[in-house]
Amino acid sequence: MPAVPSSRGYEGGFGAPLMVKDLGLALQLAEAAGQPAPLAEHARQLYQTVAQQRPPGVAPLDFSAVYEVVYGGRQQAA
Repeated sequence: MPAVPSSRGYEGGFGAPLMVKDLGLALQLAEAAGQPAPLAEHARQLYQTVAQQRPPGVAPLDFSAVYEVVYGGRQQAA
């Protein structure tokens, strides 16, 4: 399907760094409310890995590229 991120190599779209930022904000709110959010923290770490797939100055991968990182389709950043 030409309009989906995977057909464009996960280029463009809602970048993984934006997902990292949004999850960070959610985690700050959870902490302020005294609520644990272990799944959100795990998700933030996964999206951070996706965000690190591109060097500085190169457009970030779409957040949906997390699927390939989780299931081994992309080499994970060290």
